[in-house]
Amino acid sequence: GHRLGIISEVDLSVEDLDRIIDEREQLIGEKVAGLAIDSAGSLATQDGNEIHALIYNSKYVKELAKRKNIAIVTLSHASGKPSGDTRDVASFVRGGMKIIDNCDAYISVSKILDTERSTIATGKGAINEEDKIYKPGEIYLRFVNKRGNGETINQMLKLDEETLTLNFQDANDF
Repeated sequence: GHRLGIISEVDLSVEDLDRIIDEREQLIGEKVAGLAIDSAGSLATQDGNEIHALIYNSKYVKELAKRKNIAIVTLSHASGKPSGDTRDVASFVRGGMKIIDNCDAYISVSKILDTERSTIATGKGAINEEDKIYKPGEIYLRFVNKRGNGETINQMLKLDEETLTLNFQDANDF
């Protein structure tokens, strides 16, 4: 809806975000409910160092969210290359664990390994990356609430190609 802002501009400071929220609220005549930033790495750097900017900005974006009393979702990409079926990519987040420390919750999305069609290496039971086959249209979603109840929700979702919606899978399908 019109109460969610999506920002894809680059080199924005936290002050710019504050201004954008105010301008949006004036335009729509209502309080903004949320803001999505793609990506954390596109926010202004302090010294030309993207990692320092991610750490700095994550702290101040959180303060902005508290001050404005809105949800701010910031996409933060992985550094390195975790396996496509890695269930929790927190340790791969660009900017390190400080980004995770500064957030109230995070979501990991990964592919679902098709164990019936993938070639499993003998011995240790490991699967080589090139031998992995993933289930098309299926993802694993992990939501970690670091505040409040501290709950972690693990869910498998499947794409309905006719309606282009993601539907929850039965726990027996795991």
